[in-house]
Amino acid sequence: MAYTNLMNWLLITPANTVSDFAQLQSVFAKQQIHMCILETDAEGALSHKALMDAVRDAAYCVMNKASLLCKNDDMLFALGYMIGKGVSVFMTERPENSRYNYFSDQLFSFTSVAALSQSIEEHLPEYMAVINRKQALDSLVSRGIPFTPDCFSFHIASDNMRECSLFIAAGMDVNSCDSAGVSMLNIASRTGKLDMVTWLLAHGADINAIARDRGYTPVMDAIWKTKPDIVEVLVNHGADLNVISKDGQPPLVLAVGNGNETICRLLVEHGADPLIKDSMGMSALDYARLFKKDRLVSLFEKYVQKEEQ
Repeated sequence: MAYTNLMNWLLITPANTVSDFAQLQSVFAKQQIHMCILETDAEGALSHKALMDAVRDAAYCVMNKASLLCKNDDMLFALGYMIGKGVSVFMTERPENSRYNYFSDQLFSFTSVAALSQSIEEHLPEYMAVINRKQALDSLVSRGIPFTPDCFSFHIASDNMRECSLFIAAGMDVNSCDSAGVSMLNIASRTGKLDMVTWLLAHGADINAIARDRGYTPVMDAIWKTKPDIVEVLVNHGADLNVISKDGQPPLVLAVGNGNETICRLLVEHGADPLIKDSMGMSALDYARLFKKDRLVSLFEKYVQKEEQ
């Protein structure tokens, strides 16, 4: 996976020790991750401006020979700044100071550069996932987009794929529901957003989620709104075609009511039972006969006969 080429990692190391991190630099180069390197003088001193300019953008920091670096007041200030921002700092030769124990979840100590580099390499996907989530969230916030399920649902219904991708990247649950209790896949189905339906399914959306408002699953919403292309996608992904809605209707009865033969054929060909009864005691076949939908009667009877054989 290639990560965004932003300055996410900061390396602060004393003079003439940059080469110690050749292995880590190589790993970052392969992953297209930029590491900003600040080399101090022999006493660990560095320009305050250069230090703070780099620290402000850092998501993670590596401090080599930290006991030397932290003798400098500017470096101590920078370390406190990073701790305040929640930045994880990886250290070799950590200073012997009990106050740092309060930040054990942010400060990680290693006995050698090799051990530090190996640990970062092993956990790099986890570290970068955190950065990517933060970047996605920052992108939404900078555009005035609230990170809420209701706002996510708005962009689903508006077919705004870029914004929806940012929501997922920022950590929004693909199976979240809006304030009315309607899942994102239900919303995409009932608003006729075919590409969004496919995208949500690819990201793990629950194909049989039940909307709290109507009690419909996504395939029911697509039937209700007469969207045969979406019905087909959901059917091919294994949607339950014999579930009963909260008002007592199975999908095929709903489809007969809409009178769309294409949808009825899709459903019955993929396992929808024409004989399942609704809350009124009527099946899809019963309704087709009642409303004299002869083509549907013939279609349903053919599949009933197949099941009986």
